[in-house]
Amino acid sequence: MGKITDNNDGNDNSVSFPHKNKLIADKDFDKLKKLLALLSLKHDISPDNLAKIAWQEKQISIPATIYSNKKLSTLETTVKYLKEELKLRYSQIGKILNRNERTVWATYANSLKKHPKKLFVGKGILIPINILSNRKYSILESLVGFLKDGTGLRFFEISRLLKLDARTIWTCYMRLKKKREGENEAR
Repeated sequence: MGKITDNNDGNDNSVSFPHKNKLIADKDFDKLKKLLALLSLKHDISPDNLAKIAWQEKQISIPATIYSNKKLSTLETTVKYLKEELKLRYSQIGKILNRNERTVWATYANSLKKHPKKLFVGKGILIPINILSNRKYSILESLVGFLKDGTGLRFFEISRLLKLDARTIWTCYMRLKKKREGENEAR
């Protein structure tokens, strides 16, 4: 994939990268330009702002199957997946998970020591990444809460999926529930 650079020739619309001419000749690119123009007129939004909105709306989901690895913590597994499978930078992962970039780096380094191989990525339940960003709860608490409340799985089903003891899952969920109740009482 080519690196996009500004030409700095005074024209703000000028962007160059190695395969620009191929892209412009692509029929799908022509369709995209027409669709952007149509949406721009219809909603009175510039094509640049439409593109920004589209990228912001892109939601990252993580397959629940990656958490079946017994060697890594849930945070280590999450960071390893985002780094290796989605090719995100430490700063991007930090923003997504609401964690410091140095913490993300250290977590990834630890995950490589414990489990240098790639994670098993199977099909099944997808976890929206935004549920893992609330620092009031641990990654495991957020994950168990989503699997219990969001998908309706029972404790033993979650324990099988995550390869953890059902009592651990129950304890984690009760801790999450207690924290949520504390928040509701504070309001």
